[in-house]
Amino acid sequence: MKAFFTFTLSFLFSIASMAQCADSDKMLFPVKEQISESMVFFAVNNEYSSVKHYASSISEYANKAMAVAKDHIVQRSGAAFAKKCRVKYLYVRYPDGMSEDSAPSDLYNISDHKVMYIVAYVMKQGGFDYDFEVVVGNDLNLLSGDLFPSIKNNPSFDKFIDVCKALKTVKADKRYKGVVSGIGIAYHADSDSFCWQVQEHPASVKEEGEYPVRDYYVNANTGKLVNVVESESYFFP
Repeated sequence: MKAFFTFTLSFLFSIASMAQCADSDKMLFPVKEQISESMVFFAVNNEYSSVKHYASSISEYANKAMAVAKDHIVQRSGAAFAKKCRVKYLYVRYPDGMSEDSAPSDLYNISDHKVMYIVAYVMKQGGFDYDFEVVVGNDLNLLSGDLFPSIKNNPSFDKFIDVCKALKTVKADKRYKGVVSGIGIAYHADSDSFCWQVQEHPASVKEEGEYPVRDYYVNANTGKLVNVVESESYFFP
């Protein structure tokens, strides 16, 4: 009997049919979101409000933060890659002590607080989406680490092998014994490359309990398997 399972992955991706082979149509929790750099959300006490605000309300700050984020992308991966990246939202995180019931006028007065800006991006590669966030400090200094390859170190980082080749590599690995539950794109810092991320879960379970879930990372440029991460997830028969 096939298992129903729930777990959280670091990155969420959406996938459209891009190649024709077994399991090439698998997806990892596609999330349909409005993409608009005109919107900003505020976070207080480590929780994001569901209320939408317009970035124009804090344009003096928002434009500078997004400019820093865009410049980082251009400097690291080039203008062509930056054009593929679209701003989904801007988040402004306030320090502890700020109230979520604060009036918009107080939230907009950013100069009174030491905030953090989080610029959420989506990059489309064929039918796949890669989501990442660039974090900018109150002083407009970059705080986030490497989230995508360097064009200087890897000028062909956006030349992907076909996903079917990645699936073939994964299924040839002796550790693979279950079924493919999802495919996405992930950044692999050690090789400074994008990877096809293929997730495997057991084909069936006999009883409730913890079962291994594996993520296979296949270098999207070379087709080589660079890492396998195993975790435990709770399954129900």
